[in-house]
Amino acid sequence: MDMLLEVENLKKSFGGVQAVDDLSFVVQEGSITGLIGPNGSGKTTCFNLISGLLRPDAGSIRFAGREITSLRPSWIARLGIGRSFQIPAPFTRMTVLENVMVGAFSRTRSLGEASRLALEVLEFTGLKEKRDELAANLTTADRKRLEVARALSTGPRLLLLDEVIAGLNPTEVLGAMELIRAIRARGITVFMVEHVMEAVLPLCEWVIVLNFGRKIAEDTPDRIVRNPAVIEAYLGERFRARS
Repeated sequence: MDMLLEVENLKKSFGGVQAVDDLSFVVQEGSITGLIGPNGSGKTTCFNLISGLLRPDAGSIRFAGREITSLRPSWIARLGIGRSFQIPAPFTRMTVLENVMVGAFSRTRSLGEASRLALEVLEFTGLKEKRDELAANLTTADRKRLEVARALSTGPRLLLLDEVIAGLNPTEVLGAMELIRAIRARGITVFMVEHVMEAVLPLCEWVIVLNFGRKIAEDTPDRIVRNPAVIEAYLGERFRARS
């Protein structure tokens, strides 16, 4: 597989706090790659840097061989990076369809074409029957699914998923995992931040681990759960017996 995303020596601080510290990694095209670590370890900050919501203090980000470090979020989205957010924030007074059309307008100025693209995404994500509901009335699971749908409507080549599984019940977790696999089957590379290890382990081919903004390990899931540094910093005692 080719390298789709390349992050090199990335740094970002807020006041005296080094949120991301000399971070380097790659995401292979066609993969599902996980980014894990304790709360406050820099995972969402990393996503914000990749998607252009924040600018790094140092380092570089390349997407499909192109430098995107200084680009605006709208340009990064047009180049093919879509993302969901940890806390879903739909336009609550708009319908599900209208929410997804907002993302589709990054690809077209035609109202009809945006509606067509949005309906296609809603069918794929299992939300088509709720297209006329106000987003305010959705369950937590459907709001998270709507976040994914809105990101997909931009036509991404790389999809950043920020905790789309956390907080779901076991049945909803299985549904979310099926959707992520289906997204990858469409040729979209997935880079996901997640705390639910029961989802990370079977989904991801490669896992990157952060702690205090620094990468402390990266490896296959089966080796990550046996890594003493990862167990100590993040996974805890329930994984110690596996090491």
